[in-house]
Amino acid sequence: MSTKLKINPTIILKSIWQFIKKIFPIIIGSVLMAVAYNVLVVPYGLLSGGLSGIALIGKYLLNIPLPIGILILNIPVFIIGLRELNLSFILYSLIGTLILTAALPLTEPYLPVPELDLFLAAVFSGVISGIGGGIILRSGA
Repeated sequence: MSTKLKINPTIILKSIWQFIKKIFPIIIGSVLMAVAYNVLVVPYGLLSGGLSGIALIGKYLLNIPLPIGILILNIPVFIIGLRELNLSFILYSLIGTLILTAALPLTEPYLPVPELDLFLAAVFSGVISGIGGGIILRSGA
């Protein structure tokens, strides 16, 4: 007696659509953060908060590539998070981190650095990366 698994295409399409709706804001927010880093933060020698700020210090002092620094510093956070947090949250956060680290080298050669006062560069980088981070947080990652 064999039983066949019935696959409902409607359920699969709904699942794919839910995934796209969840991941699209994460992509937009991560790319905005990468643009802020490449256009304003790194060229002006600024820092940001959190693990990205520590990765920036590693870039400035030890010449560690920013995407590598961000990935390495996030590994322990994800390991601890696996035990303490929802798996869905961890997976979407991991996707956001991977998109950010991929977007950093992809957007760098194509973006011109504007001539700004250091204070304005700090303000604009905070606004752009803040909007990107807010979009990511609002999406639940």
